[in-house]
Amino acid sequence: IKLLNSTKIQDQIKFISKSHLKFIEILNSKAIVKDARCKGVILAFDLNLEINRYGNLRDELYHKFLNLGVYLRPLGATIYILPPYTISNEELKKVYQAIENVIVQY
Repeated sequence: IKLLNSTKIQDQIKFISKSHLKFIEILNSKAIVKDARCKGVILAFDLNLEINRYGNLRDELYHKFLNLGVYLRPLGATIYILPPYTISNEELKKVYQAIENVIVQY
């Protein structure tokens, strides 16, 4: 609890949240994205796609992100980010760039 309440970690949480809010603006400009949302360090959005309940979109997205060096686990057509509090600006940018690179394929 002491570490979580530390100034360093609280500043990191604010940084991640602000970065997510800026990225949501980019996401909202994409036709493929619907319902982009952020709560603290969690960012989620849905892809505007018709999918089969047991389709392979989740696995397809997972492998595309992994091939770009980013470990994200989509839930069907929902992509969410829950970065560690210690993520650097460069690492967070890499996650955002990977998302942009993948969603333009749809």
